[in-house]
Amino acid sequence: MARGRMLNKSIGLDAAVDHLSCDTCRLLFTWMISHLDKNGCFFGDSEVVKNLVFPRRRDITNRKVSQYLQEMANEGLLYLYMRDGEKYSFFPGFARNQPGLRPEREGDSGIPPFLTDTELEDEGYPPAAGQTAESIRQDSGLGPAQRERER
Repeated sequence: MARGRMLNKSIGLDAAVDHLSCDTCRLLFTWMISHLDKNGCFFGDSEVVKNLVFPRRRDITNRKVSQYLQEMANEGLLYLYMRDGEKYSFFPGFARNQPGLRPEREGDSGIPPFLTDTELEDEGYPPAAGQTAESIRQDSGLGPAQRERER
């Protein structure tokens, strides 16, 4: 995993980030970015997130972190997903906001990817279109309808 990630200055103009309820939630969101793996994924369990992102903050509880994660998900800033009974998060704008990302130079984080090829089919991505889970993740994790609107 990389030592850090780029924080794009346009984050200050992002309406979804602005809609978050408090500065602590916004801080958690921005600090989580530095922990993302090459696929834009991170842990989603509030206890793990709290301990990795805010290890010294005694005033922030796991319950608060859980509320903040749900708030971020409600704003579309991240997706929470389960794999083998564990909770993870995926940042859909990751690839677009990491210019020069070189995933081949990073090791495996051990965090399972957000979408598998089977799940892509279930979401309406036809395999005939030549899209794989990796290509969709690199296309910022947007669904078919969202991608059409962006074109």
